[in-house]
Amino acid sequence: MTSEAAAELVPGWRDLEREQILELRTTRRLLAPARLVQSLFVDYPRRGEYEVWRELAERLP
Repeated sequence: MTSEAAAELVPGWRDLEREQILELRTTRRLLAPARLVQSLFVDYPRRGEYEVWRELAERLP
């Protein structure tokens, strides 16, 4: 799932199919460990992509 697709689903996540909700929750759980090492991403070329997901994770179920 792309960050754009996830962002479209987030506002109405309570109305989604169970499988879609689980996919969003899995995404949030996979992002959690990255928060512990996010300071190491300072010079990482894909830092912007991580930041988009990090901000989105706060709104995921």
